[in-house]
Amino acid sequence: AEALSPDSVKILWEAVPGASFYNVFRSNSPGGVYERIKPELVAGLTYTDTGLDKNTAYYYRASADGGERSVYCSAATGSGLLPAPSKISAEALSPDSVKILWEAVPGASAYNVFRSNSPGGVYETINSGPVAGLTYTDMGLDQGVYYYKAAAEGGERSAYCSAAVSPGPQGLDPPSGFKGSANRFTVTLSWNQADGASFYKIYYAPDSVGGEKAWVSIATVAASGRGGRYTHRGAYYGNNYYKISTLDNAGVEGKTSAEIVLYISR
Repeated sequence: AEALSPDSVKILWEAVPGASFYNVFRSNSPGGVYERIKPELVAGLTYTDTGLDKNTAYYYRASADGGERSVYCSAATGSGLLPAPSKISAEALSPDSVKILWEAVPGASAYNVFRSNSPGGVYETINSGPVAGLTYTDMGLDQGVYYYKAAAEGGERSAYCSAAVSPGPQGLDPPSGFKGSANRFTVTLSWNQADGASFYKIYYAPDSVGGEKAWVSIATVAASGRGGRYTHRGAYYGNNYYKISTLDNAGVEGKTSAEIVLYISR
């Protein structure tokens, strides 16, 4: 016997010399009562038992019409869900962000990420839309330990992993006055000087089209003492999202700013 789907099992048997028809019997335990599961006789050497419960083991016997029953065989139906990612890890990237990574699940096209404040606590979805890749960055966190799980969309959740966010060396605040303007596919960003800044790091995410924003660092700009300016020539139609952070002279990165969005029309 073998499970074909979350609610069906296929049973096969060898021919009995002289037999033209067969009966199939099912039980919920090896030594239980085996009941006939098909009103009419089976003419072939296979039968598919449908309408079964998920995640359940079933036991089967077969017999030629009027003959002795076979020994039992068994099969277990599944959950119908894609399996969980086999590996997941998390690492703190900054004083307020954690990067979560996981292995691909065959057949999966998108994933969800879940976070809890304790290993056995309630895990809540933290991505606002399906994650197409195999990594997600959780931003805007407070100091503490966070626990994460991942799952293919509609699939089973992985085991948890964890990462600790600590202030470490205190990072500088992001600069004030962060804004931008768009001219076709060119976006010009500007901001005010931040006290103690040596560099600024610019983050960009294209229009997510209902999915999770894929943030990437696109530039590190040296502080000039008079505020800053950066031109991004890789914008796209639709919404373009930007954030900025400040780095001190030791290279310690502070928290990222609130995002700004610039729309480019067709």
